[in-house]
Amino acid sequence: MAGRMLLKITLFGVLREKFARESRGKLSLELAEGSLLQDAKQALGIQSNVLCVLNGANQPDFSTPLKDGDEISFFHPIGGGAL
Repeated sequence: MAGRMLLKITLFGVLREKFARESRGKLSLELAEGSLLQDAKQALGIQSNVLCVLNGANQPDFSTPLKDGDEISFFHPIGGGAL
């Protein structure tokens, strides 16, 4: 049987509205060892394009392998404004 790992997730903006208000967008996610960032996104039901920060660094590659204790933040890209 494959091992499990526990990830710390933070969701921002409209992404966090999918979960109980009292969670404030912070939750834990358990996945199988060897899971990828894309697997975490899918497990959370995020289907739109999002930006990700993994352990404090921008992570554009969703095929990045995860490890136990990783901290992941997901948020929608912000655009607009004029100079």
